[in-house]
Amino acid sequence: MIDFQELSDRISIYKKQIKSCHYVGEIGLDEDELPSFSAAIMKNEIELGREDYEVAVLVLAVNIAYYFYDDEGYWQHFQKLTGIENTNMIGRTIERTLRRYGLLSVQRYGPFRYVGAILEQCGISRKYIPSFTFILKELKRVFRGDRLLELKYSDIIGFLKEFYCAKYLKEFLLDEEGATLTLQVLKIIKMYEDGLIDKKELTALDGYRPGFWDEVLKNFSVVPKERKTDVFYNKPAMRLDLSGHVLELIFPSQSFVDGMEDRERFSYPVTKLDNAFNLQEKYYGKVARTDGQTLYWEIQGWTPQGLPALFDGNKRVMVPANHTILPGMYYLLAPAAYFVPEENVVSFLGELNLSLNEKYYIYKLALNYGDKLSHIKIASKTETPSVYLQFKNPVRYLFPFYIGQIDIFVGEMPDVEVSDFGPIDNNTVGLFYDFGKIKGRIRNKGDLHSLKGRIANNLPLKGKIWTEVIVRNSSERIQRVSSELLFYVIPHIKIKGIDQFCGYGINPIVHIEKSAGLKLILDGAVVKGNEYKFPAQSRMIEGKIIIDDDTIDFQIPLKRAGILDESGRVLRYMERSEMAGKKFLFSGPPETDVHLHLQNSRVTSFNLDKKGKAIVKGESLQPVSNEKNLIYSLYVHIGGESFPLGCWIIDSDGIFSTPKITETEGTEGALKAFLEIVSSIKRGPLKQKVIVNKKLPEITERFNKKLRELFSCAQIFDETVFVVEDEVEDFRETLEDGPLKSILDAYSMGEWTQSLDSYYILLPNVGRWFSKVERHVKNLSPEGLHEIITEWTGEVNSHRIVGLTSSLGKQNFGQALTHAWVSYQRNNLVDALTRLNDITDECQGKIDFLSKLLKLIIYVRQARFRQAKVLINSMTQEQGEMTDLQLLLVSLVNTLNDEIITTDQNRWHKDNAKSILEILPLTQEDFTFLAGYHTYLCNGDLSIITNRSEDWLNLCLTIYLLDDESQFAAGISPSLEELIVNIPSSPEKGVIVERVNKRLRKG
Repeated sequence: MIDFQELSDRISIYKKQIKSCHYVGEIGLDEDELPSFSAAIMKNEIELGREDYEVAVLVLAVNIAYYFYDDEGYWQHFQKLTGIENTNMIGRTIERTLRRYGLLSVQRYGPFRYVGAILEQCGISRKYIPSFTFILKELKRVFRGDRLLELKYSDIIGFLKEFYCAKYLKEFLLDEEGATLTLQVLKIIKMYEDGLIDKKELTALDGYRPGFWDEVLKNFSVVPKERKTDVFYNKPAMRLDLSGHVLELIFPSQSFVDGMEDRERFSYPVTKLDNAFNLQEKYYGKVARTDGQTLYWEIQGWTPQGLPALFDGNKRVMVPANHTILPGMYYLLAPAAYFVPEENVVSFLGELNLSLNEKYYIYKLALNYGDKLSHIKIASKTETPSVYLQFKNPVRYLFPFYIGQIDIFVGEMPDVEVSDFGPIDNNTVGLFYDFGKIKGRIRNKGDLHSLKGRIANNLPLKGKIWTEVIVRNSSERIQRVSSELLFYVIPHIKIKGIDQFCGYGINPIVHIEKSAGLKLILDGAVVKGNEYKFPAQSRMIEGKIIIDDDTIDFQIPLKRAGILDESGRVLRYMERSEMAGKKFLFSGPPETDVHLHLQNSRVTSFNLDKKGKAIVKGESLQPVSNEKNLIYSLYVHIGGESFPLGCWIIDSDGIFSTPKITETEGTEGALKAFLEIVSSIKRGPLKQKVIVNKKLPEITERFNKKLRELFSCAQIFDETVFVVEDEVEDFRETLEDGPLKSILDAYSMGEWTQSLDSYYILLPNVGRWFSKVERHVKNLSPEGLHEIITEWTGEVNSHRIVGLTSSLGKQNFGQALTHAWVSYQRNNLVDALTRLNDITDECQGKIDFLSKLLKLIIYVRQARFRQAKVLINSMTQEQGEMTDLQLLLVSLVNTLNDEIITTDQNRWHKDNAKSILEILPLTQEDFTFLAGYHTYLCNGDLSIITNRSEDWLNLCLTIYLLDDESQFAAGISPSLEELIVNIPSSPEKGVIVERVNKRLRKG
């Protein structure tokens, strides 16, 4: 039994505890001492002072609620234990006492008025803890991962209204205090599960009844484990652009834009929202991460409906409408009718750039506790003091090329400034950090200082430092914007060279010093050590930094200047002879004086407009008339800095007509590479393969045309093989039809063309090529043609089929032709025809004629006269010496097809057919046959043929030439029967035999 003195002592202790605790439920009594404590109060009610009595009843009532509140409610358990019937009086006493000590956070009304106040102090009763933890599990299941940390009071109320549980538990949880308790318990369990707070710290948290967390963990079955969710998700954000007075949407990477609906309306990295059409209440989409997962994101937007919008004073990112605002600097966006207190206005910045009938204006504000703004909630001093965080001098550490809302620091994290360490020291507010694999709680300033060292040893990383109210406190219901720091820290990186001008015709080069642990991707860069070379057209370096599963896109603007044509295309080369009368566009930094130089002498000066443009006349860029250089480089002087534009004025006619090029110094890239090849070709023949790494550059049309002509000539005259991008390129196919192509075709085919008369004008100025063409022209004379054929005939007669040195043998298909004639001489006619068939129909000139000549001789020798007729009719008309031989063959084939043509004998006396026959590699039999026929045509004497009756072909030809009155008609009859036996098998043998038999019948 508790006596008066013991009761008084205990009440004195309780009064001190109430003054320092957050909830009366923190004063815990054992269940078995409740009856004796209740009896002592009732017995000594009169002796106790009013305050002592009320404190004792309050502690008793809250403990009764913890142990006994269940589906039967509260008051019957209270009455049974205390014997007090007047519960309204007790309720008023409890409410009055809570108000006296500042513990009544909500003034309730209705039937739940007093029980609600008691349960607010108690928390969850012991009997309902299993049901409460079940509700927590369901909330955790429905709102997975970090979504739990974003739950609001309205989310909890909406969930509980639809959730089936005990009536009296539901009444408490739907109460504002019950819903707030549920939210906070969920968050603390999440921190415990993530390893941010341990069990010892959990059970020592203020505001909870002793043993509460033991019961929750026992029923929840939660254990700390490796967290699978990310530290934070970098998302787009709405931001206020102060320079343009416009709203904008900023994206961490292009992939966020790609995953949006109507993505064509948005652009990376910034989309200007200057049209009301692009303003939305929410922006959302999805993004594929490097770990293969798809992140669905959503951010709050803003639509102008007469309501204000508030933006953070540092990053100018929009503050969500449901956040309570803490003291600091902000930007306010408000319509004209909105009242803005003058005492809060730091400056008026002007009108928002937005296509809307209603005008909005931008203000810079300084806000403090208790300030009032319509539709914006600002924290008051009466609320629990918040601990808010900020970086000290963050600009010093920032990676300057990233414009997203999340800071990227280089090398180390800046110092963190904490507004008030008191709540952290007294365990009211927890200061936590999460860097993925490294996470925990900061308990004092020493922990905060040592944290920087842990970060430096684990780069790169993404991190979050934040405060969380860990004490159970009914007045802490605000969502804060200044209590969380999100950031990346990357290893050392230093980028040099981006502050220097670079002409548009030059490949920009930057030097990057970086730690090996930094995953850096720079689009289009060619990397050599620390040197990064970018395409000449680059006006921006676009890169990516990979941190964990995040891809951070960034852009580095380059200082560029150059000359463009009227269509805006960058010019690297200009033809000196084509500049007069043209206008060019110079592009560079806006409103800047520009001085253009040609080599070492100034050419012209002008000023760029607000867009960084100026029109330049072609005449002002031309070298003076007495300048004889073939190549000039343009330089520019801007703001004390001189640099080459990477633009050259060239004289293509001079480059290709001069015997020797000496002005390659100062050139670079494609121009230098091709000038070196041109110089090499002019110096001497390049018989080996010439490797060209890429297609012909776009220098000038004139230069490219002459370069193709030069390469085509090198192919023909020097037998140079050009390999472009691993494939052999025939530049002759790229030539337009014209005199030069006609010369090259004629030379390659051993033919004559009228253009050869002007070769010294049409060919590039290369002496050895002139000499070869001169020899070619000479060879087309009778003496020259005989020399060519005689040289080749010598190789055939010696049966040489490889290592040919004759001009015919070295031509395309020359070896195949030679091999076919060798097989013919060896009487291997099948092989000869096979090789002749391998010679393409596209082959022309002497090779084509000699291949068809041999094929025709074989057809005639095989008694295939009609096939010979088809072939002779398909042959093109030969020129010069070969014309006579071709006409001889036409006459022969027509005669063998019984189409005798009357010819002028004087004409055959004057031709050169026989002299050609004498130097061809014919067999003796075929030479005798063809030469005899030619003699017959010259004098009409048939005996030259009939006297060679040992050859069946002579006898056959005689039959076709012989008339019945001829003196030779009777003399050949004895040989005709032998002729029939010797005619080769062919489709036409029957016709020939019938002709022979007809002659025999006449004889």
